[in-house]
Amino acid sequence: MPSSIDRKSPSLFADDGFSSARLMTYCLAAVLLMALDQRGAYNLKIRESLATLVSPVHMLVNVPFEVADSISNSFTDRHTLRLKNQLLEDRLLVQQVQLSQLAALRDKNMRLRSLLGARSGLRVQTLVAELLAVDLDPYSHRVIIDRGRNDGVMAGMVVLDAGGVLGQVDISSPETAEVILISDPDHALPIQIARTGMRSIAFGTGDTSILMLPNVSINADIKKGDLLQTSGMGSHFPAGYPVARVMSVERSTGRPFARVWARPVAQLERASEVLVLLPEPPSAIQSDTGVVSGTPVPAKTSQTAGDAAAIDGNEIQ
Repeated sequence: MPSSIDRKSPSLFADDGFSSARLMTYCLAAVLLMALDQRGAYNLKIRESLATLVSPVHMLVNVPFEVADSISNSFTDRHTLRLKNQLLEDRLLVQQVQLSQLAALRDKNMRLRSLLGARSGLRVQTLVAELLAVDLDPYSHRVIIDRGRNDGVMAGMVVLDAGGVLGQVDISSPETAEVILISDPDHALPIQIARTGMRSIAFGTGDTSILMLPNVSINADIKKGDLLQTSGMGSHFPAGYPVARVMSVERSTGRPFARVWARPVAQLERASEVLVLLPEPPSAIQSDTGVVSGTPVPAKTSQTAGDAAAIDGNEIQ
């Protein structure tokens, strides 16, 4: 009696005629489908349709990963931007400092050019000096320069800037010197009016913008705008250096003297580089016009006045 194992469904490769016909049908269908796919690309269209259906699923699956990448990139970009911003701010600060230094150097260059232009008009020995300190006492107008006895600077020497007379050396040490300005209340300077030649004395008032001439006769020929120059009287200031310009002349009936106010031509409050007039060298020759010839002394090399007799710094002329 045949067992249940022997009762199987007909196999595709069975020898009966029905199975063979079915196999041939399958083969023909496969060949037909391949031919149609080759000519009409139906298989590709089917895959595209399936891919279109599956695409939303892929997008939903990738959303968490894309969100995580976006957040990570956002934090990275912000950190990078902060670093770049800080770097640019630091660079801008450095460039601003460099620009301010360049502006300061440009201003100093212009002042030195102006000072050298003033020195080129002098036929005497001069020494360029820089201001180191300014006296903060409002009643004492004094400055410290970086030249001293080692450079030939002695008490009583005249100090100029590009505009005119600034003051004179009062105290000289080996490396520095103290200069009393013409605006100091204790300073008096013999002057003359360039237009008329009339002589007088200009006193400091404690104000860097005002000098006073209290001893001018009420009938003197002096008016606003007159240039005041050194008269050469005394033993310190040579003649002909500009000092101030007359600001106002007050004449009151019953008073023997006029009240004359003048504005210094030197930049007493803003000067940073000055000229020190050195004494005439022994070999200086008096020309026909009365001008002493000489050459400017190189910075930090002048010793011409080091052996000269010191002038009393307390005697201000």
